[in-house]
Amino acid sequence: MMDWLSSGRCDRFRYMRTDRTTLQDTNELDMFSDGGSIEYNALTDIKISGSLPFVRLPDIGNDYVRVYSVSELDGVVEQVIHGTFIIATPSSTIQHEVRKGDADIYSLLQIVSDAGISSPLFIPAGTNAITYAKGMVEVLGLTCLADSSAHTLAAPKNYDAGTSCLEVVNDLCQAAHFANADIDPSGTVLLQRYVDPSSKAPTFVLRDDKKCVFASDVKYEFDIYAVPNVSVAVMSNEDVCLSATATNNDALSPFSVVNRGRQIVYVETFSEVESLADLTQKALDALTEKSSAIESVEIRHVYVPFQVGQCIKLEYLDARYAFTGIAVKRNMTLSPGMPCSTRLQRFERGFVPSLTTSNPSGS
Repeated sequence: MMDWLSSGRCDRFRYMRTDRTTLQDTNELDMFSDGGSIEYNALTDIKISGSLPFVRLPDIGNDYVRVYSVSELDGVVEQVIHGTFIIATPSSTIQHEVRKGDADIYSLLQIVSDAGISSPLFIPAGTNAITYAKGMVEVLGLTCLADSSAHTLAAPKNYDAGTSCLEVVNDLCQAAHFANADIDPSGTVLLQRYVDPSSKAPTFVLRDDKKCVFASDVKYEFDIYAVPNVSVAVMSNEDVCLSATATNNDALSPFSVVNRGRQIVYVETFSEVESLADLTQKALDALTEKSSAIESVEIRHVYVPFQVGQCIKLEYLDARYAFTGIAVKRNMTLSPGMPCSTRLQRFERGFVPSLTTSNPSGS
């Protein structure tokens, strides 16, 4: 097994043509050169994108490109898939017989994002949300793995013609308490239950010891300015309009109305609510969730095989500093060492034990 925290590793890269129907590699491509980049970003809809330099226009039709690294250390060789991509070459430079440029690459979730429903879509109450979402992905020719779910829609859902299929899929996932659609490096779309980031255990520990893989300059951010202290939940459809409000009046909370001296209001609208009590709970849940500030660090490091979405612990012993958070973004350069810049993020919770809620109102 590769020791990813040891120095002396040699890395090279392979670029494979991947059949769009079978997702199997067909042949190796030689028109790409190293030096490209891949960005993994949990906060975007398609999750993975990037660019690949080319020295000849890639003629692969509608097939995909799959990027591998092959690493060797002390006789151990390990190959890693870094993504399966749609490729676009919007511009290039022509010089004599050479045509070169940078190809844009996008995860296969771009296919779901680009597809739109051709006519108004009505999904009746009682429909299994995840089964329906999985079917929408698969009808586009993609492979989809979904966690089991018994959640059915309590009320019908309507979507206008032209709505992105990915928007519909993500909306159905949220209704079932799933995370937004994700994708793995092989190109399989993933529909997974939402997991509270605070409940995740660290996958890797990075520390500045003899096997230190990160640079000494660590960027730190913590902004509490816009943390709300009032949450309004609104349920609106053609039959009724209801609202419920939760207010943070906790004297111990740095974000409360009492300590801020002003209200910072967050409003969320729902089309599906089971009861008035449910709406009140949604207002309370939203304020509890939003009554926190995002604390993050950004580190530069050589490649270590953790995924965006996993929990990572940083132990910066020389600075007497430790940070445990979720990797939400990583930029990786396709060159030896695979230099990365990764953002780790966590929520700093406010003290909100005495939240108060108003009675829902309706019309």
